[in-house]
Amino acid sequence: MQIDWTEQALGDLAEIEHYIEQERPAAAQRVAAHLVSSVEHVAEFPQLGRRGRRPGTRNLIIPPYVISYRVRSRRLEILSIWHGRRRRQVAT
Repeated sequence: MQIDWTEQALGDLAEIEHYIEQERPAAAQRVAAHLVSSVEHVAEFPQLGRRGRRPGTRNLIIPPYVISYRVRSRRLEILSIWHGRRRRQVAT
């Protein structure tokens, strides 16, 4: 399954990495790599995440982060990534 990252999701990933990098540079790369690896796993098992609040979306919880995505045909669209304790951003 092809993985398509929205600009929002790419920005979220970069922001997460940058935030962690301020205190722990090595950890920032590990966290980003783990999130990307989790997305690749979802591409193999798209029903892995729970149903999202918005119709047609699913959420994969990778504590403390949540990856919002949707499946369209043979494409996995990554909509956004956010910290579970923060208010959820609306993905389009």
